[in-house]
Amino acid sequence: MSRKLLQQTFLAAVLLSLAACFQVELGGPVAGASVQIVDLRSGALIQDGINSESEQSFIEGNNQKKWDKLKDVGRLVVLGNFFVDGTLFKDKRLYLVTVSDGADIDGNSDLVVDDSPTRVRGQVHAILSGAQLKAGGTMVSLLTEATYQVVKPDIPQQSDVELLARLDALASTILTDIDSDEAGLVNYADLIAWTVLFHKDNYQLDYGNVEALRQLITAGAPIAQIEQASQSVLGEQPLDAQQFFTDQVSNQVVQAKCIVCHQDGGVAAAAGARLVFLGSNRANYLSVNHQQFVVLGEKVNDLTAYVTEKAQGQRGHGGGRQLSPGTALNNLTEYLRLID
Repeated sequence: MSRKLLQQTFLAAVLLSLAACFQVELGGPVAGASVQIVDLRSGALIQDGINSESEQSFIEGNNQKKWDKLKDVGRLVVLGNFFVDGTLFKDKRLYLVTVSDGADIDGNSDLVVDDSPTRVRGQVHAILSGAQLKAGGTMVSLLTEATYQVVKPDIPQQSDVELLARLDALASTILTDIDSDEAGLVNYADLIAWTVLFHKDNYQLDYGNVEALRQLITAGAPIAQIEQASQSVLGEQPLDAQQFFTDQVSNQVVQAKCIVCHQDGGVAAAAGARLVFLGSNRANYLSVNHQQFVVLGEKVNDLTAYVTEKAQGQRGHGGGRQLSPGTALNNLTEYLRLID
């Protein structure tokens, strides 16, 4: 093993040994990012006002001389770190870590600090248990973001046990063992330990998909693009809008709620509503009703916001509130994003 690699491995081990210490990275560590942690189930804010380590904050907390002594690898290890207050979290509860903004200091992942860091315009997420937040030593990375986006639609319907099993399963399909546990298992613990700086080769699929996700997040791309890229990172088949409509939206939303007014002869149709649906007694109702949303998406700037706000009684919706926060609204939102 080369001296440089030994140094890298040692520094990584030091990082992972720090209690309640985490690092956020895309191509490399993301310095000066804002971190927020909420309860995954309730959305209640648990901790806010956290910032990942930047050159300025490191110098303020130490001194210029210590910074100047750090080589590239040392800077890559210390920058992007953040600490949380472990006393705020309950071991068995699940939390969502959201990291926003900041600057990627090694966008091309070559283990050399870039002369001009890349501004990050999007967000990166990680699902972590209270025990993991107390222990620290994990990453908020492109893989945790991809995993969150893929499981996100199912979170309201799944128990914690089911969700954790899903996270383990996803990790096992894309990684080889990282944390070297005694059983040699590959699970979510490996995924939250994965870092592009030291474990790139442990990722088993086409790394071009990971790089594509990095570019989208850095650019602040629309969430629908992030979701699709995340599916590719995890080897998942991209969701088909028509099929998702058939499975999760048609009966539960359109036929259960919208069709009362939004059909030929209905109050909404008579008032000139843009959406006019067919009832389920018509042979081609699924394709026609799906196409109604597609056509509307070509006429409005933000289809997702337009429809979901109407469904919640906003934007002067004559039918008032038809959907409250919950599974049906989440599925409608996911569907609209697929075609938005």
